[in-house]
Amino acid sequence: MNSIDIMKILNELDEVCVGKTADYFADMFSVSVPTIKNVLKNYNDVLPKLAGMKILGKSGRGNGYFLEINNPSLYEEFLRTGTEKKELDFSQQTDRVKYIAEQLVITGDYIKAEDFVEKLCLSKSQFSRDLLLARRNIESYDIEIIDKPYYGLKIQGTEFNIRRFLANQFNYVEQMFNIRDFDDSEMDKAMKDLREILVMKSSHYDYNLSDITCKNLVIHLMVAISRIDENLEISIDEKMIESLRSEEEFPLAVAIVEMVQKQFNVHFNDDEVYYIVMHLSSKKIIKDDNFVVGEAVQKLVDKILKEIKNDFDIDLRGDFNLRIMLALHIVPLLSRIKYNTVLANPLLDQIKENLWVAYEFALSASRVINREYNCNLSEEETAYFALHLRVALNEVQEKKKKRILLVCATGKGSAELLKSNFSRKFSEYIEALYTCDVLELDDLDLTQFDCIFSAVPITKQVSIPIFKVTYFIDSVTEGDIKNLLQKDNNSMKVIKFFEGTKFFTGISGTNRNEVIAEIMKRVRVTEDLPDDFEKEVYERERLSSTDFGNGIAFPHPNRHMSDMSFISITVLNKPILWEKNKVQLVILCNFEKGFVRTHGDVMHVITEIITNKAIVQKIIDTPTYENYLSVIKEMS
Repeated sequence: MNSIDIMKILNELDEVCVGKTADYFADMFSVSVPTIKNVLKNYNDVLPKLAGMKILGKSGRGNGYFLEINNPSLYEEFLRTGTEKKELDFSQQTDRVKYIAEQLVITGDYIKAEDFVEKLCLSKSQFSRDLLLARRNIESYDIEIIDKPYYGLKIQGTEFNIRRFLANQFNYVEQMFNIRDFDDSEMDKAMKDLREILVMKSSHYDYNLSDITCKNLVIHLMVAISRIDENLEISIDEKMIESLRSEEEFPLAVAIVEMVQKQFNVHFNDDEVYYIVMHLSSKKIIKDDNFVVGEAVQKLVDKILKEIKNDFDIDLRGDFNLRIMLALHIVPLLSRIKYNTVLANPLLDQIKENLWVAYEFALSASRVINREYNCNLSEEETAYFALHLRVALNEVQEKKKKRILLVCATGKGSAELLKSNFSRKFSEYIEALYTCDVLELDDLDLTQFDCIFSAVPITKQVSIPIFKVTYFIDSVTEGDIKNLLQKDNNSMKVIKFFEGTKFFTGISGTNRNEVIAEIMKRVRVTEDLPDDFEKEVYERERLSSTDFGNGIAFPHPNRHMSDMSFISITVLNKPILWEKNKVQLVILCNFEKGFVRTHGDVMHVITEIITNKAIVQKIIDTPTYENYLSVIKEMS
């Protein structure tokens, strides 16, 4: 269903009826007449406050809709800025889901399903699907939706968790501050005042405040003020109060609350003060060069880097700067885990899309912390780890030397001769050098090598490049090998890998699970995969959905499941809602252990596909294997 843009409607109307009927707008947006009527009715709920006007209608031949403008200056400002309350676009499922969740939490009382159906202009079956997504959203904050016969739907959760949810729904704050008769300029001033209070008091108490942390605290304070206005106060148990009272941020919290109370004429009880302590303690930025990291945190960093080594065969344990950055990040993170708070990450979507390899490494870090502290880190927290790991991975790639396997004929002498020549001529490009004969190939884990140089023919199928070489290396051959070691023969290796792609069309599932199940069925025709492969793909989706904003999803197992790497490309018959985004191109794959280390160029190409909407659309527009492969060759 097309989006119904209020600005397009207003551009068609005037204060005089000009014959623009519901049928006219239904044709414009390709929707039904009842849908137009209900959408305009919903807009009229907010337009008087938002734009100083309403949309009215006259029935009968030659009549239609017209504008009633009560506040011309507000209306002109509305038109100038193009302001539109996006959450009112009920033709979009994501907005309907958001509306359902917000209304249940904000109301705090029973709402009948029939009321939602009428308000959103939905069938009962569509509302059930929307409610399922809203329930999933709310449950991520440990809030439950209960359904009581004859009463309706209602949320059940602690005030603490409700505030966690509301802090991520900024429209709620706007609605609540409207109760105080705050217009947009006064709303901006309120946020500015809170920011000034935080900056001033943080400076006085030597508390390091980043811009992201400051914005996050402003939102939490605004939520607290609005909930207190409704006599909905926080309650913290005595055991936690004892812990919070000993936090070094307690005096800062008291000073902030004193100023907020005066500025906003609101009373914070003691538990509300501790609530602010909780956020200050868990969101501080450590910049002190003399800060001493405790042994427990150091051991946690060790476990994280060991997990990454086991998962990806990349050893970052010797990166001292990474160790320091991880430790300084983990200290306040442990406070967030302790007090069940989250540091908002405005770059989450960009990190997942553009730094997806680092995000996969970050999931390993989160898995360790979840295991050690019996928690479930959010996507936002995981994304912060990705930023630190990205820097370390870049350094590894920049200074990467090759792990080389030399294959010789049977005989110790010939092996030592080839190894000696390589060591002498190419030492600056070599991290490790190993030798074996053809018979020993079957017993080696080849994923630990970047490439093979062989003096004898090799018929075994392997996933890393093989180059022919002689025992005696002349100057021409030496130059060729140096070029290979410098460039890693990227283009050839990339194209060779993608030529093995499984390309599927003709899949028309209605949801993520149906699509994954059908793709898996087709992949298993040629791939011998473990029985629990599909289960691990769903587990990875549970941890963090793999859909991106460019119409693409990238499902893959949560852990290494096979010794063979493969990639499958599926162009769906039509887009489906994956989790948060519409998806029509699905890349389902598996990478063997060590693949990221040995195939950085392949990962780069996948990143290019994921982040480039034009490339995605080019594959979708011509859904053939030949077109797909030509796109890859252009990129390589």
